[in-house]
Amino acid sequence: MVLDAQETVHKATVAVRENRLPEAISDLQAVLAQAPDDLAANHLLGVALMKSQRLPEAIAQLLKVTQLKPDHAAARTHLGMAYAATGKTELARRAFETALKIDPAFALAQSGLEKLPPPPTPAKKAPSPALPMPAPPLKTPTTPKVKDFTLPGSVKPKPAKKESVFSGMDSSDAALLIIGVILIGAGAYLSLYVSIRTGIIFLVLGVSALKAGQPGREHWKDDF
Repeated sequence: MVLDAQETVHKATVAVRENRLPEAISDLQAVLAQAPDDLAANHLLGVALMKSQRLPEAIAQLLKVTQLKPDHAAARTHLGMAYAATGKTELARRAFETALKIDPAFALAQSGLEKLPPPPTPAKKAPSPALPMPAPPLKTPTTPKVKDFTLPGSVKPKPAKKESVFSGMDSSDAALLIIGVILIGAGAYLSLYVSIRTGIIFLVLGVSALKAGQPGREHWKDDF
């Protein structure tokens, strides 16, 4: 017996609305036996199976509809409802969102999406534990350097003072030296221009004064 597919699908639609689900499923399966790719019959069968709580069969049937017509917004929406009923929340969300991309004004898809729990917040990756910083090397206490003034070169030696002719002399010695120089000069002059004898006397006196004026010399008067 050849069924009128269109009339049978219409009859099954009324049966689904009136919740006469076994009758609707039987009629739709009869139509699909003659026309396996009938889009309306496949979709309505998926809805009837979902309402009958035959959820795995309903999901398989509705997936077949999405393969026959990928842009079937109603089939995507009912697929989302079947997924939600089985606790497959993320698959349901994906089905509802796909239906809204096809038909943004599809109210049933929008309400189904709003009924889903919010998507889980991605867990923050725990920061990796910081590597312990290596302990700074212990500084060996150092004794502050004290400048050793006994070492050679630690103190610049003061330049030795040049001793003058008058170093170590007292005022008397210096006076005698000066007198000696004057007498020797006078003796030389007198020997040349006045009298040799007188000049010699002055020279002897001058030499004696120079000797007496040497530093540390005692009893200088004995030279006279």
